[in-house]
Amino acid sequence: MNAAQASGGFLWWYADLRSAADDGLVVIWSLGLPFLPGARESVAASGRPAVSIAHYVGGKQQLYLLQEYRREDAHLDLLTGDGTIGQTSYRTTKRGSDIELLILLNEPIPSSPDRLQGEIRLTGPSCQLTHCSTTDVHHVWAPKTVHAKGSATLTYGGQRHQLRGSAYLDSNVSNTPLHDQDIKSWRWGRLTFPQYTLVYYEVEQTDGTRLRYLYRQGSQGRLERVGGRLNFARIERGFYGLDSPREVIIGGQSESIWAETVALVEDGPFYSRRLMKAKDLNGDDGYGYSETVAPDKIDRVWQRPLVRMRTHQVGRSNSFFLPLFNGPRKDRAERLLSVFTPRGLEA
Repeated sequence: MNAAQASGGFLWWYADLRSAADDGLVVIWSLGLPFLPGARESVAASGRPAVSIAHYVGGKQQLYLLQEYRREDAHLDLLTGDGTIGQTSYRTTKRGSDIELLILLNEPIPSSPDRLQGEIRLTGPSCQLTHCSTTDVHHVWAPKTVHAKGSATLTYGGQRHQLRGSAYLDSNVSNTPLHDQDIKSWRWGRLTFPQYTLVYYEVEQTDGTRLRYLYRQGSQGRLERVGGRLNFARIERGFYGLDSPREVIIGGQSESIWAETVALVEDGPFYSRRLMKAKDLNGDDGYGYSETVAPDKIDRVWQRPLVRMRTHQVGRSNSFFLPLFNGPRKDRAERLLSVFTPRGLEA
């Protein structure tokens, strides 16, 4: 069955940028994103298009958008992710051995006439870990480019932001709900150094089995699986009870990397994201992200009101508190108060 039509299936495409100055940007566009409220209701993925955008400056979140659209607002190629959701467009292009991603952002901001607008461009050596089909897939992780470079220009809240740095692009596809995949914990990260990027990936099953992977890509483009040890240290419990590591230690014949948290930038009941800095055996500095997901904790009844407060259902009714958790950080209180104006009450 096609993942977009499967009950509880999902397809998401993930792109990130990161600078040495602790500025960052993460964009996820999706069908059936498992992190939406009501994910356990197992609706077909095509019925729940969504976009998530987070912008960080100096290690602090400056903007967060989680936008859920109507089915008819999404027009995506299921293999590439190319197309549109709402008024934002996504396009990947092969240029020789490289792949280029161009995102033209145009997203509404809750309780504001302002919009998030901008351009994101990412280029790097293409790679294909496995053939990525959208049919009969339990779960496929498909990196598109690992050791990439990117730039972004964003405009919101009357300000213009520019970002340049290392970049990364992948996708995840499944026709099985994430919470039904017997995964207790899913830890992932990418650390970029001048000559290469290392990606680590650990899945802990509910029976205690751990699957650990290390992949490396340099400027030549070949994505190689490498051997070595992957250890997590200084486990820290977040505000909502999710445990995630502050340190990552990678050791092996060809790899020796120590990474630590610069900032915990997303902290939820089932998902966390950290900005990381690292040092390798050659003394080179590296930068990247780490994420932790606890699928069994996704979409529990007690947390649905909290997640709805962060989810902007574009063109539909939303939580009264949405402006406090969605949009630019600096004007959240002002946008919440605007709900009480005559125009806000009419909306």
